[in-house]
Amino acid sequence: MRGLFTIGICCGLRLGDVATLRWSDIEGYTPDLIKWDFHGREIIRLTRKTKTVVHIPIERELADYLHDQYEVSGTEEYILPEAAKLYLEHQNVLNNRILGYLHSLGIQTQRSIPGRTRKQSVKDFHSLRHCFCYYAGLRGVPLPVVQSIVGHLTASMTKHYQSHADRKARMQGLALMRGLTGGNHAGDGTPDSLLRQNLTEYIQTASSMEILRLNVLIAQMNDSAKQLNAEVKLLTGA
Repeated sequence: MRGLFTIGICCGLRLGDVATLRWSDIEGYTPDLIKWDFHGREIIRLTRKTKTVVHIPIERELADYLHDQYEVSGTEEYILPEAAKLYLEHQNVLNNRILGYLHSLGIQTQRSIPGRTRKQSVKDFHSLRHCFCYYAGLRGVPLPVVQSIVGHLTASMTKHYQSHADRKARMQGLALMRGLTGGNHAGDGTPDSLLRQNLTEYIQTASSMEILRLNVLIAQMNDSAKQLNAEVKLLTGA
C-alpha cells in the first residue's frame, strides 16, 4: 500500500500505470548501478489507458522512496512486483485490497443513490489522481505543466499542452508539490524558500528598470512595516 499510494500521490498516475511501473521507465536507468539517485530524473511512461506519453519529474520524496524500494525490487522488472502481478492477473483482488485499506482509515468509498440499487463509488485509488491535480492547483503549478504530467484524454490535447511545458517547467512545477507525503524538508521546498528562490531567479534575469521598481517597492514595504511597528508599540505601551 505504501508504494502504491506514494507513487500515486507523487505522480498522479492511474492504478494500472502505478502497479506496472517499470524501473526502465525511469530516465537513464541501468540495472548494473549499485546506488542510484533518482532525484531530478523523470519517469517517461506510455500510459495504459490513453496511450499518451507522460514525463513526470521525480521530486525528493518520491526519490527517497524509490531509493529504499530499489533495495527490495531493484533486480525485478517492476518497481512494485506484487502489485504488478495482482493487477495483471487478479485486478479485482488488488482493487479490493485498496478499498479495504481506505476503509481501515475510516474513508467512505461508496454512497447510496436514490432510486438505484447499486451504490456509487466516491473514493478509490483514482482519487489520488484528483488529489494530485487539486494540490497542484493550490500550490500554483501551471495548468499546462499539470496536464503534461498526468496526460490528457485525447492525444491532440495532450500534445497541445506538452508543447508548452518543457523539462525545466515540469521540474519547477513539481518542486511546488514537496511535502505531500512526509512534511516539508527543512529549507527545501517550504513556501518561504520557494518564494526566496523565485525572487532570486527574478533578480538574476530582471532588467535595470525592473530592479529599480523592485527597490522602490521594497523601500515602501519597509516604511509601512516601520510605521506599523510604531503603531503597535504605541497601542501596547511597549
